[in-house]
Amino acid sequence: MNKGRVARELMKLAKELMVSDSRRVVAGKRPSPKIRRRLEQLRKKIENESISYGEIAELEYLAEYIDDDDTLLLEWAGVPEGSR
Repeated sequence: MNKGRVARELMKLAKELMVSDSRRVVAGKRPSPKIRRRLEQLRKKIENESISYGEIAELEYLAEYIDDDDTLLLEWAGVPEGSR
């Protein structure tokens, strides 16, 4: 799969997630069930050491939905320690 196709697929998924999340709250956004499921899938990928670069990019995009005390996902999403 080439980089352009991966980028298009990530943008498509991101748009789907944004559309499905109709209850966005500004500071500490409340994730939809679909986003919560995806974050848990990404957590399992990290724990199994099978996460791809595309999934890391997706996790970075979803960082605003990660709980403040979830250090594993925040670290993998590239959120600086103490910034939340």
